Amino acid sequence: MSASGLSKQRLARLDAAMQRFVDEGNFAGVLSLVWRRGEVAHVHPAGWRDLAGRVPMQRDTIFRIASMTKPVVSAAVLVLVEEGRLRLADPVARWLPEVADARVLRAPHATLDDTVPAVRAPTLHDLLTHTGGFSGRIGAETPLTRAMREIDQGPWTPHEPDEFVRRIGALPLVAQPGTAWHYGVSTDLLGVVVARAGGRSLPAFLQERIFQPLGMADTAFFVPPGKQQRLSAAYARDAEGRLALHEPRAGHWSAPPVFPAGGSGLVSTADDYLAFARMLLGGGRLGRERVLSRPAVALMTANHLSAGQIRPLFPAVDFLHGRGFGLGVSVSFAADTVLGSAGKFGWPGAYTTGWFADPHEDLIGLVMTQLWLDARLEIRPTFENLAYQAIDD
Repeated sequence: MSASGLSKQRLARLDAAMQRFVDEGNFAGVLSLVWRRGEVAHVHPAGWRDLAGRVPMQRDTIFRIASMTKPVVSAAVLVLVEEGRLRLADPVARWLPEVADARVLRAPHATLDDTVPAVRAPTLHDLLTHTGGFSGRIGAETPLTRAMREIDQGPWTPHEPDEFVRRIGALPLVAQPGTAWHYGVSTDLLGVVVARAGGRSLPAFLQERIFQPLGMADTAFFVPPGKQQRLSAAYARDAEGRLALHEPRAGHWSAPPVFPAGGSGLVSTADDYLAFARMLLGGGRLGRERVLSRPAVALMTANHLSAGQIRPLFPAVDFLHGRGFGLGVSVSFAADTVLGSAGKFGWPGAYTTGWFADPHEDLIGLVMTQLWLDARLEIRPTFENLAYQAIDD
């Protein structure tokens, strides 16, 4: 057994399980990585990053990480807090005046004109915890969700940042600020806040303050020509449940986006995102580079929600599954549906990527694939259970 305290024999179960997901046709390819106590104890590429071209999955594969972008942008907000340029209690409208006059739907399913005044203004803390009342395109079918889909198209949003915020500000909030956790455009709005408060574009700020210090050389809002051969093709399931091409390697991410989506727009590699996760697990430091202070990371990775806020606004759309939420990351309690410790934090992406970091076990896990909106939701909990069962100390 290595210094990681992970059993090679038990890690073989993880290899076999990820390979089964590929062999049974559920995924074109999967890359899994487990880090513990300062070393990468497990890396396993299975299957293909391009199924039609028979290009094998490799450790340096670039993935669309979708909502795994959110923790990165949330960390960028805290960088600005530590510089005194932002305060978590600031009203959002201080930096986004376009949303200053937002009203609130009388009920979540109400028509867009059936509104009441906001009891208070949403704050930056509300955006970081997804409790500001801002909706998005994903959720129950309501008049507001339908209107949001015309504006909020994630990384494909066709509007410049200023126009995006203006259009969002013209729509009502789905709930009173501070009352309920609801997944939507909060982190996309935070990306615009970072750009305005930081005095440069969101991509430039992230590059300077997070990616470059952490050595995240393959993380960006698009893949330049010299790296496009490393980008995985993306897949979705057709009506019969079979894999179908969702986006080729030479697709949307081959050019800079009109809207750098702070909630979903990044591409990255397993090793790049490992560096970000290690920085958080290390209290804001990786090697000699300090990105955040230890108190800032402690605040980011603590649960900020009450039991009432955790309860989903739409019961059919429950992304937290009983977990808490910090500033851009979910936070596990002692009791959970997968193995792990209280205080484990992380957040997945819509292409079925996922990661977690566990301070108690000094453990990080990443599972990377490219399947759009996997309805079965089996691979991430399977990966986490098999990463934890390998602990042998």
